[in-house]
Amino acid sequence: MSVRAYRVNKKELAEGCSFNCWHDTDILDFLLANEFYDERNYDGMGQIEVPVSSLEKLVAEYRWEAGEDYRRDAIQADIAWARANDRETVEYDCF
Repeated sequence: MSVRAYRVNKKELAEGCSFNCWHDTDILDFLLANEFYDERNYDGMGQIEVPVSSLEKLVAEYRWEAGEDYRRDAIQADIAWARANDRETVEYDCF
């Protein structure tokens, strides 16, 4: 058996970021306490794939500070996108 590599023709990113992997370490720490796929390098760049259930837990349980509504709203939009597209996870490209 072999593992084949296929070229990716198109990868489309959402407009605007959901959170900042360098500055929002509290969000990443919360997600790390839950299960998710982390393929970032030592600079924090790469892909992470987070189950929708972990994002829902983040929205419900995380202590959002004043002025963080834009992050919570972005993550809620990610959850809605995943639900609308029958996805169980959301993939983030961190760069």
